[in-house]
Amino acid sequence: MKIQKIPLILFLSATVFAADSLQPARLFFSDANLSFTFPNHWETGASFPFGPLFSKTTKQGSQAFLSCEVSAPLNKDRLLSDVPYDILQSFARQDLSARYPNARLLVSGNRWLAGHHAFEMTWETAPAESSTGESLEYQSIYFFNQDRIYALTLRAHADSFLWLVPDFQEWLTTVRILSRRDAGALDNPANGGTWIHQTGGAKISFPEAWLIGVADDHTVGAAMAREKKHSEFTATVDVSHLSADPMTETEKQEVCQWVEKKGFRIRAESDEPFHGLPAFHLEYDGTLDGRFVRGRDVWVCSSKGRWLLNLEADGAFFVELSDDYRTILNTIEFINDNPAPKS
Repeated sequence: MKIQKIPLILFLSATVFAADSLQPARLFFSDANLSFTFPNHWETGASFPFGPLFSKTTKQGSQAFLSCEVSAPLNKDRLLSDVPYDILQSFARQDLSARYPNARLLVSGNRWLAGHHAFEMTWETAPAESSTGESLEYQSIYFFNQDRIYALTLRAHADSFLWLVPDFQEWLTTVRILSRRDAGALDNPANGGTWIHQTGGAKISFPEAWLIGVADDHTVGAAMAREKKHSEFTATVDVSHLSADPMTETEKQEVCQWVEKKGFRIRAESDEPFHGLPAFHLEYDGTLDGRFVRGRDVWVCSSKGRWLLNLEADGAFFVELSDDYRTILNTIEFINDNPAPKS
């Protein structure tokens, strides 16, 4: 089995007593290794997580958008941690001239974003280049991470653009780069949020009371604490396993043996589908590090990857959190490649 559970106890013990360091709910794009808070008074895009990230109806009645675009890999032979300003500037200017050859550049300059070099540009397009026939203004910030260049962009009508720039700049301060360092542990856990894995085809949301403390390109981990009781929830995907076929009997036996080797007793098994996909459910209990623990594993088979959803908690706490578990599991969305926009 490639998928392995990750321990959240250390992360939990470090955060329960450090509430002042917690951040608001965050959006985690695991494939892009990028995270940021949900901007105030903005809504997710109509085709979210495809297309623009967020949209807003301005006081003037027009629509404004925040988007994220990622380039193709720059260098397949070498993985860099950052690139100089001149490379970002050259890429940004070429990108602008290719998209909007008649755009008028208003201002540009080097800056710093999330610990990386960045290049920012503000420009406007002529009415003829707009699908609405009106002048639009843009502000984009380009930065590099894991061999790709990212562009975060504000787009709005000229009558509201200047009023939205401060909101955009404030939102940029919440951007964080995710990495595999410390197994994806976040410097500051977030009070709930949404983790999206587009390659694996799933979106998982956590209520505000849950602390998201681990997020990388294949795993998300959240925890809940109440006095001395605590619970952990992890979701891990193996995108090399591309089959929506149900698990074989041999695979099920391997999973059961894995659980039993940890000292747990399997209490129930089920092949009940999960959100219409083939799944294998295990319920177990046992003693772990002196704690009596109850848990549940849900192995989900999809054409985009194999998922392991794991819930564990102190025995009585597991029962207390049944509504939370149900909410998290029921609201998981397995997303399509070409979703129909919402009306």
